[in-house]
Amino acid sequence: MASLKPILGELYAQAQSRRSTNWREAFAQVLIDCHSNYCNQRFSLVSEVFQNQLLEHFKGRSLLVFVHIGFTYLLQICQAELELSEKSFPLTNDASLTTLLLEPLGQLLLDVVRPQYIMWTDMFTIAEFVDLIKCKVMEEQLDKYGKTGSLLQPFVAVLLADVRERLIFRAQTFLRDNVSNYCPSATDLDYPSKLELPPSSESSTPDVSTSFPPDYRSSGEKVIYCGVSEKSTEKCFHDGFPPLFHTLTCLTTLNRCLEARTFSGIAQEAVHICCGSIKGASHSIHNQVGFTDGQLFLIKHLLLLREQIATFEPDLTANAVYARNLNFSHLRGHVQRIIAGETSVGSREPGASDLLTLAVQGLPRLVETAVDSRIELEQLLKVACEDYIMFVTRQIVEPMLSFITKITAIRVSGIMTEEAPVRQTAFATPDRIRDIVVTVNKTLHSTLPKHIQKMRIYLAGSVSRETILNPIKSNISEAHAQFAAILYSEYEPELLNKIKLQSPSDLVKSMNDMPS
Repeated sequence: MASLKPILGELYAQAQSRRSTNWREAFAQVLIDCHSNYCNQRFSLVSEVFQNQLLEHFKGRSLLVFVHIGFTYLLQICQAELELSEKSFPLTNDASLTTLLLEPLGQLLLDVVRPQYIMWTDMFTIAEFVDLIKCKVMEEQLDKYGKTGSLLQPFVAVLLADVRERLIFRAQTFLRDNVSNYCPSATDLDYPSKLELPPSSESSTPDVSTSFPPDYRSSGEKVIYCGVSEKSTEKCFHDGFPPLFHTLTCLTTLNRCLEARTFSGIAQEAVHICCGSIKGASHSIHNQVGFTDGQLFLIKHLLLLREQIATFEPDLTANAVYARNLNFSHLRGHVQRIIAGETSVGSREPGASDLLTLAVQGLPRLVETAVDSRIELEQLLKVACEDYIMFVTRQIVEPMLSFITKITAIRVSGIMTEEAPVRQTAFATPDRIRDIVVTVNKTLHSTLPKHIQKMRIYLAGSVSRETILNPIKSNISEAHAQFAAILYSEYEPELLNKIKLQSPSDLVKSMNDMPS
């Protein structure tokens, strides 16, 4: 083809010189036809050789290695073709060359690659493929080849979009199988024994390196996901809940590979599914072991989920997902009047017939609401903590709370009089008051340390434990204060000296002395 340059050059010069005549459209079309024929001829000459070379390079290599080599070879061929075309047709638009020659050559590479990655079912392998296209091909190879890389940019972008679509499908399948439809085993729900056992041997610990693609590992180090240290990661393998770990690894992977808006939508769904899975496991532990372990399991894993998704908070905030719903609430009044027969349905006068008004103003309103799974997570965590705080509080001071409730009911009803004071009722005799104080003191010093120890097992952070423990202490102190106020107002001072009701300062000191 290079040897034909003088002939093509003379033909091109003659046609170009006649473009200014009355026949310029015809000669311009001649130039376009010449270039099109040239591109078709070049493709017929190059395509077979190029395809054979691709198949030869593919033998004995993984797809990831082959794609890197294949794109290098494609760019070399396309650069040579671009240089040859510019020498033969110096003023021809590059768009026709790209459409007729470069993209068909790229399609030959895609015909070899696409059937391979379509068969992949592992989300992490597809994610690594996306990283390869983004980092190695688009950011390195295309930039290296300058104009040739710019002409192939749209083709590579289409390939990247296709691989990302496959990644999204496999990620949704991964979340469905490993989070939404996950059936916890007896080992997964073996709490608190699972937390109390010593770390298993290295042979029984899952291999972190096999859970992520190679690019997620730094040299000589184990994987660290979502900012968690290596030690914490190993602990998560030992005592973590599998759906939570699967959710975090999935989000970490997708955050690297997808656009922020697409990632935000999947992340909202993943957090919602994970919360449901954790809540379901909590109910199972509650039924098998008890409320305390079930609730602390829920709090522990919700705290861990909230801590880890904080890494993605900027993307989730900047790319909110909105749900659109139809609102018919403004039609409620018209429908109620029609059903109740309070309006003339057949009237044609404006405003006299609700049916006519309903037909005129019956269009529903479109309401957009932001879908934010983080709010759902915060509410679920808040309710879980409040339920646990009230459970522990009632376990310790239930006799006092029951006594205060009964006294309040009597005072509101007006039954209590000077002739029939509270201390003469069956539940408020001095002996009964003494029993209440003894029971509460005994429960306080036996039950609260057990709960504190249980919290130390589930919640490693002292801040998290104090956040839950401080309201419990405050509730206990408040119950003692209300109980003492009733005693001081209704009973003789001698009784107060006989019972061992702790003073507020002694109560606070005894609770603070308990190790937290």
